[in-house]
Amino acid sequence: METSFSELLPWRNLGGILLAAMVAAIPAIILNSKLDIPVLVLMPLSGIAYMGTYSTLVLALGLLGKDEIAAIKRSLYVWNRGSVQSAREAGLGE
Repeated sequence: METSFSELLPWRNLGGILLAAMVAAIPAIILNSKLDIPVLVLMPLSGIAYMGTYSTLVLALGLLGKDEIAAIKRSLYVWNRGSVQSAREAGLGE
């Protein structure tokens, strides 16, 4: 194949994603250690904190390509369009 090890995978992007994943865990860890609430409530809160921090870091560090951002926008558009259509249908049924 005549490919070097550095050309095999996008190592820089993978390193950035690893860094973002590790940093995004910090708010979730802090929530887990500071809040004394039931686990059933704490788990979704920690997940939301992780997801929000990770998403912000990935977008801020520019780790997504233009095609990946376009795919996310398309999926959000389809999801939002479906919820708007079902709301319209619910309003028409009354």
